[in-house]
Amino acid sequence: RAGAVTITLPSALVVAGRRYIVKDESGAAATNNITVDTEGAELIDGLATDTINTNYGSMGYYSNGTNWYKV
Repeated sequence: RAGAVTITLPSALVVAGRRYIVKDESGAAATNNITVDTEGAELIDGLATDTINTNYGSMGYYSNGTNWYKV
């Protein structure tokens, strides 16, 4: 996909223990960042969003039932 992208993780409250991996398969994240967001006021490692900005980069996320954490 061309251009910057935002991925919204589902609510951590309803997916406790769930894991997701977000991957830049286009190889363009350094130019077109991938922003990972959450529903509502949930956080990712204490922050409102996370950014993948490395070509072919990836990040894993897991829910503890309250917030999201990077792995």
